[in-house]
Amino acid sequence: MSPRLRRRSARWSRMSECMMDEPVRTLTPAAVSSPQAAARNKLHAWADRLFAPLLGVLLLLPHLFGSPLSSRLLHLGLPRVLTGDEPHYLVMINSLLDDGDLDLRNNYEKVHAGSIQAGAWWAVYRKLDHHTVWYVAGHRVRWHALYDWQHPAACWQTDPAGRVYPLPQADVSPAAIPHSEFPAHPPGLALLLAPFLFVFRESNYLEPAATLCSGVAVIVGMLFFRRLIQTLTPERWVVNAATLVAFLGTPAWFYGRTLYAEPYLLAFAIAAYSLALREKVHWLPGCLIALGTLLKPPFVLLILPLLANRLLQRRLKESAAMVLPVLVSLGITVGLNAAMYGGWSRFPIAFESGDLGKGAAGLLLSPRHGLIPFAPAAILALACWPRFIRENCCDALVLGCAAILYFVLMALWCAWSGGFCYGPRLIVPVLPFLFIALVKLTTLRVYRHRISKAACAGLCALSVLVNLIGSMAYWEWVGTHPLMELFTGNY
Repeated sequence: MSPRLRRRSARWSRMSECMMDEPVRTLTPAAVSSPQAAARNKLHAWADRLFAPLLGVLLLLPHLFGSPLSSRLLHLGLPRVLTGDEPHYLVMINSLLDDGDLDLRNNYEKVHAGSIQAGAWWAVYRKLDHHTVWYVAGHRVRWHALYDWQHPAACWQTDPAGRVYPLPQADVSPAAIPHSEFPAHPPGLALLLAPFLFVFRESNYLEPAATLCSGVAVIVGMLFFRRLIQTLTPERWVVNAATLVAFLGTPAWFYGRTLYAEPYLLAFAIAAYSLALREKVHWLPGCLIALGTLLKPPFVLLILPLLANRLLQRRLKESAAMVLPVLVSLGITVGLNAAMYGGWSRFPIAFESGDLGKGAAGLLLSPRHGLIPFAPAAILALACWPRFIRENCCDALVLGCAAILYFVLMALWCAWSGGFCYGPRLIVPVLPFLFIALVKLTTLRVYRHRISKAACAGLCALSVLVNLIGSMAYWEWVGTHPLMELFTGNY
């Protein structure tokens, strides 16, 4: 045998011995510690199974706090709507259930007479302004432009029967005010919830049932979020930790207790992208984006990254199946515009552009409406994005483009703060897209040091603390930052 053949034979012999020896070396220690390892694996499996139900319970915890009207300890009771746009969404739901229309004039009159159609709080404090609009000579006119509602002595009057009613301003003729009053908000949320709440029609339980639906929507978003990120890391505790921070450490927890459109937009966005990227479903993500478009027309932007992803793959049929429901939704929207306001392009909310730089800085840093003050863990999520892009380029491009498109549009709007609300309300639907990069935190070089790990844990804990305080008895923190308010003594 030649020397070359002898060397090759010896090499193969050594490799065979190593392959035969390998099972002995790996199995012997495992056999010794198998009972402990099995018990530890079983504990981890049970903890992983219980995580989602326990997180769902925590997300619903704020619903135990009713309202300032609750006479029980800590205001415990059925959840009630109180602030901002909430009572007006409830009026829209009651109008659909009671009258079968969206003409809100008679419903607001019932509220002024003491009805619970705007909630139990406003049945007591009946001077509720109207969130309605008219189009006069092609110009959008809000109810607030015709009534001096901020000065009760000039606006609100009481008739002999005790009913409160508003008077127009001195220079406004009552005869010039149209009789019908249509909502100043898109009617999609009322149209979505009315079928589910029909059983509670004309009941005191309609209001808490409506707010409970928001909590359920956030839980659905949480479940789809876990489904979306579980393929990005083999570490289950990392998946659970990222999910916890994304939902308990952001204003998503707060808005699950409210009657706003944002909880549903969050659920629709996460579910659509999870189904499109993980399940390879086409028509259902389109339907979810379509439902979100009915709630808020700007939500239609979220179809663009999914559509571009399909078109780049030359999957034309799947692209058409995804776009068709969105086109139907846009058709319904412009049809409602024509029926209520007299023109397909007349939307209840007029988009007025502002300063993009000011809006972007405000949505990130404002003490009252900035993401980082209300969710400091966003700093960690932003730091993880370069690694996320390198290791999961396709997912990162689709999710990142969706978050950026929506963020830029909200920042470009002159009302980027979202009005009298908690935190960065307008970007809540895409916050999970930002926090998905947290699954890469443990792979960063900075995370290898003990001090850095403690700092990361501290930022996450601070995020959860801020939103824990803000979500409990939530009416106390609308328009404020919970920790800042407590430390400055203004609470």
